[in-house]
Amino acid sequence: MPKSEAGKRFTANVKVLRSLLSGEPTDADRPWCRLRAATMSVRPPRARELWIGANSDVAVRRAARLADAWLINPHAPLSTVMRQTQVFDEERARVGLPKPSQTPLFREVVCAPRSQDAHELAARYLGAKYETYTVWGQADVLPDDDTFYGPFGQLAAGRFIIGDPEECLATMRAWRDAIGVDHFVLRAHWAGMPFEDAKTSVRLLAQEVFPQLRDAAGVAPPQGTRPGEVATPI
Repeated sequence: MPKSEAGKRFTANVKVLRSLLSGEPTDADRPWCRLRAATMSVRPPRARELWIGANSDVAVRRAARLADAWLINPHAPLSTVMRQTQVFDEERARVGLPKPSQTPLFREVVCAPRSQDAHELAARYLGAKYETYTVWGQADVLPDDDTFYGPFGQLAAGRFIIGDPEECLATMRAWRDAIGVDHFVLRAHWAGMPFEDAKTSVRLLAQEVFPQLRDAAGVAPPQGTRPGEVATPI
């Protein structure tokens, strides 16, 4: 597929998706998608907001027009996210849409009993993942004020949630206070990482970090997560 067609195809597909999720028979006649009175046999039990992730400013503006909320990507530093949040809000206002009711943030996380252990695990497995991302060209689609190049310690600063429970709590509070994050979607496992280490992260987050975030916001715990990930509203 020509790269120039990606945005147009994505926009068209989102419209088809919304129609299918509504439960109404859906028609589509495009080179990559042909439907005739199609319906979904399994739909969410109630209306859900559509979150769309984005890296570049162009994609953030597209998410502002198409989504109910921007799912902030798992690797942008806080300074970039703060600037792009303004880009998102300005585009919403330009097309006459209200500010989203939710602010979800996707992050990579390593929580361990000792801070040193968390940083060593992150450098070994998360660092390898982002080296691969760079080889794949992921760094080339970042906004101009961001890059994946450099040592892992430099890369991790301001991006990931790494440390003991106290450090992880402080990082999550910083995101909440800076841009109003009210949902954290956290990935705690990567290729090659022993599953027991990921389980330790999830357990510490569930027992020592999330309760303090929820207590401050007065909300109930969420129902269910995906394997290797943790999601919590605060």
